Amino acid sequence: GLEPKGPGCRLVLCNARSVANKAPLIQDLIVEGAADLAGITETWLGPEGGVPLVEMCPPGFLAFHQPRAQGRSGGVGVMIRESFKPREVTVLQTAGCESL
Repeated sequence: GLEPKGPGCRLVLCNARSVANKAPLIQDLIVEGAADLAGITETWLGPEGGVPLVEMCPPGFLAFHQPRAQGRSGGVGVMIRESFKPREVTVLQTAGCESL
């Protein structure tokens, strides 16, 4: 396998195609992969609500989410270890592109 050499950050990327019924799978992916940061695309969570991404986080993680603007698909999220002391920053929004 590919083992890190020295300190680093282990990243997981998941195209969820709806996180609504996949919370246990996403948590397992993060925990079993020993991830420090997980990027999640296609959350399919809109501004109208649903299960917040933060409720899907493994213990010791924080979540940030940009819901889809409209329609059925879209939405991006990040789950990151609290020990990294993450914070939200304002980013420029580009039409047709979801970002955090």
